[in-house]
Amino acid sequence: MLGRGQDGRQAQRRYDMHCHVDFQEDPQGFLDAADALGLSFLSCTVTPVGYQEAKSWSGKDNVALGLGAHPWWVADGRVDEEALQELLSLAPDAPLIGEIGIDLSRKHVDLASKDCQADAFRRIAEASAKAGGKVLSIHSVKSADLVLDILEDTGCTPEASGSLPILHWFSGSTPELWRAIKLGCFFSVGEPFLHTRHAKEYLKLIPHEKLLLETDYPPEHADFKPEDYERSLSAATELIAASWTAPLDEAAEFLAATSSKIFDRTKDRD
Repeated sequence: MLGRGQDGRQAQRRYDMHCHVDFQEDPQGFLDAADALGLSFLSCTVTPVGYQEAKSWSGKDNVALGLGAHPWWVADGRVDEEALQELLSLAPDAPLIGEIGIDLSRKHVDLASKDCQADAFRRIAEASAKAGGKVLSIHSVKSADLVLDILEDTGCTPEASGSLPILHWFSGSTPELWRAIKLGCFFSVGEPFLHTRHAKEYLKLIPHEKLLLETDYPPEHADFKPEDYERSLSAATELIAASWTAPLDEAAEFLAATSSKIFDRTKDRD
């Protein structure tokens, strides 16, 4: 259900293309309240167990649930071999795979986990490419070239398998950005990213049709209101519209149209 503006027209639906609804205290109640505001979500999980637990509320029309193995959880062993095997068994039936990827920041992980993370990500990418047509939400902190190598090697790309990789909060170098664009990746960006030193340059390079909005809300053990997401998405839209030198309503409509196509792809309509 969408709200209506003062002129009576249906308001534009907004899409948050990377967040963690399962971290909300009451995901079902949150989604009901968010739907009344015209909000839809690609909600990523961080473990296969979290994905299974979220099945109780993920049938809502305004959420698509991702099957995830977050690199931080892989790095510290919370996603172990048994959990990874569970993910691989579930992957063929999961339209959205995420959050997955590799993090090589000393701030977040022990760098000795690099090989473990890369192995897990490669196996997930292989399974996704084999199944074909998956949407993937990918974490690539200080690891963009390695992530892109694996996507290319496994055929987990639009051209090779119909896969659709979305690089969440991309922070790689300009050459890595160009490489990702050429591979057909999408990029989900949020308000914090748009205030970084990279953002102005990257927004000039990323094709408009490859750009998506995200919040990455909420932090683990936090509880945000739908209005918090709405405010963040609105602020991000304003920053992007300014970068594009486009009217705000046109930028919002364009972003929503791109997101809607991907969102619909992640929902089981059979």
